[in-house]
Amino acid sequence: MPFYEYACADCEEVTEAMRSMKDADDAPECEHCGSNKTSRKISLFMASSDAAPEMPGGGAGGMGGCCGGGGCGCH
Repeated sequence: MPFYEYACADCEEVTEAMRSMKDADDAPECEHCGSNKTSRKISLFMASSDAAPEMPGGGAGGMGGCCGGGGCGCH
């Protein structure tokens, strides 16, 4: 199950909750102040693996490292 972040309109703190995708928009109670005025935030996530194979062209997945082939000048 994914984690979601909810912003509280009363105390402006963020609450995290593990919920099913079908329940993601159901606002949980704020864990900081107890308010039920929370709304789901748009969150980014990143997944990485140290076990990713080195591919031709450098970097994992053949993307050439940080900029997909050296176009940004990082290499």
